[in-house]
Amino acid sequence: MSRFELLRTLLAVGIAVVFAVVIIFLVSSQPLEAIYKFFVAPLTSFRYIANIIELMTPLLFTGLAVTPDEGLQPCSGRHVLCGRSCGCPGGDPA
Repeated sequence: MSRFELLRTLLAVGIAVVFAVVIIFLVSSQPLEAIYKFFVAPLTSFRYIANIIELMTPLLFTGLAVTPDEGLQPCSGRHVLCGRSCGCPGGDPA
């Protein structure tokens, strides 16, 4: 990853965080508690982290399923992850 791509990604995440905080301050009656629960509370217990992973999994598989696969090798990681690898489960096609 080039330095520009890293900077661009960090800038996009930073803008999203600032936007979320501004919206929380505009609509919440207790904005500091809401910001704490949004950013810090999910990392305070293993149960919360497991819930994040549980809720993230269907989104991950849906995103992987709908992305175009032009130019990918038949047994690339995405094909194996999505269950599209019929001819070479767990190995190289070569």
